[in-house]
Amino acid sequence: MTMVSMDKTRTSIKLKEEDRIVIEEGRRVIRLEAAALEELRSGLDENFAEAVRCVASCEGKLVFSGMGKAGVIAQKVAATFSSLGKSSFFMHPGEASHGDLGMLGGVDLVIFFSNSGETPEITAILPPIKRIGVRIVSITATMESTLGRKSDIVLVIGKLMEACSLGLAPTTSTTTMLALGDALAMGYLKKNKDFTERTFALYHPGGSLGRRFMAVSEVMRTGDNIVTAQKTDKIQDVLLKMTTARVGSAVICNEENHVIGLFSDGDLRRALKKGGHILTDEIELFMSKHPKVVHSSDGVEKSVEIMKGYKIGEIPVVKENNVLIGLLCLKDVV
Repeated sequence: MTMVSMDKTRTSIKLKEEDRIVIEEGRRVIRLEAAALEELRSGLDENFAEAVRCVASCEGKLVFSGMGKAGVIAQKVAATFSSLGKSSFFMHPGEASHGDLGMLGGVDLVIFFSNSGETPEITAILPPIKRIGVRIVSITATMESTLGRKSDIVLVIGKLMEACSLGLAPTTSTTTMLALGDALAMGYLKKNKDFTERTFALYHPGGSLGRRFMAVSEVMRTGDNIVTAQKTDKIQDVLLKMTTARVGSAVICNEENHVIGLFSDGDLRRALKKGGHILTDEIELFMSKHPKVVHSSDGVEKSVEIMKGYKIGEIPVVKENNVLIGLLCLKDVV
């Protein structure tokens, strides 16, 4: 028993030592990359400002390119620019030399990512790109490389020591490329005064980001997908409409279609608690009067906050004078 306990203790100590080693390695990598980023930040100069101006003034497409890990970074930055409304795409340098250069037009801008600046697949397509008349921005280690010399604007990341313990795997270099690509994108955004949260939502219709900035009018239910009733309608008739439409509430309106009440599942439960034959009663007796409403131009995010705050699953959407035009359902946007 004693020997087993000692073996377990040794194993535990050994595992902790292994953990300590990998934790220290992780810290070393982050320290090296953070130092490279700080050096990159302090070294930004007029070349960066010129690159941002070049991007902002580009009348055509932004074409990002790179090989290997640098190519992956190029794809990510292209996606970032696309999300900001700037027409952007990735061009594989190997495929470019076999016909994909036909994607390019004279008003486009090519942005290359290459640490060495001597990537054969990239240097091979520089002359034809120049002949097409496309300007080139490069993110590379030095201006003296082939890519640096052939570029109109060079953003230098410097000759960096990779964080890889073997000094081989692209780590520090790709981190700085990514940061510089993001900086370019945010510099462009800073100059683009017309780009707003609503514009961002236009290019992100899916997911939580899209819903966050959507207008209520874009997601509200209308027509046969909502149930309306008048205050004199019988509860049983309104319930039948609600069941058919698969909604949890009915909006009570007057003759001018002004919202005067809301009858929900919660109102039905409260009515049932009172007992009696309520199904033939008029809806006015049990509806919630003066319900909360939102306007079609309101943001979905703000409207959802109101619904959650008041613990309601559906809310009428109105225009001027409280006229009903739709219904916003929480389950449709969350």
